[in-house]
Amino acid sequence: MVREIPAVARALDVLEYALAEGRVSAGEVTSRLGVPRTTAHELLATLAERGYLARPAKRAAYTLGPGVGRLGEAWAVRQRLEGEGEPLAKALAAWYGHEVAIAVPAGERVRVVACSGAPDGRTEVLCRVLTGTDGVAREIADEEVRLAAGVRGAWGPVAALGLRVPRDCWLRVPPAQWDARVAAGAARLGRVLTGATAAV
Repeated sequence: MVREIPAVARALDVLEYALAEGRVSAGEVTSRLGVPRTTAHELLATLAERGYLARPAKRAAYTLGPGVGRLGEAWAVRQRLEGEGEPLAKALAAWYGHEVAIAVPAGERVRVVACSGAPDGRTEVLCRVLTGTDGVAREIADEEVRLAAGVRGAWGPVAALGLRVPRDCWLRVPPAQWDARVAAGAARLGRVLTGATAAV
């Protein structure tokens, strides 16, 4: 049996209570969960600071915050990619006619979860679209061009779609058209990952 860490268990109890009741206050944490009142206030404030709880203006009670939504959405996307990532990457590669990679956030970096060709360790362009670059990011090298666009969920970026194109192919089409193609592919992938459609 795993030894339970009391502080973690209390935080999860608070989140589960807020989910079940629609709200949670320090008084309820104290009376229902047996936590001292000072600790209850600190626990609620910490969860709110991290975004897992929110406190509507002039209310004593907290509700679930956007951090819970982000966590759930990221989990659902990763579950989907674990089972369907490779077929999705291959379908997108067939649509583009070029190699594709799909990545997810991993702290300050990214983790490539699926690719249509040989795995490639160069992830800078994918990282840029997951850590703040809006639109399409580009990396132009001598022999190839890497483009990436973020796949947005309801709570922010949940994945990145990368495209690797030989430079001579890239030069035949205006850059704005390439950007539009990558953005369209990311939007298609987003619809699949959120369940809006079944195929890219």
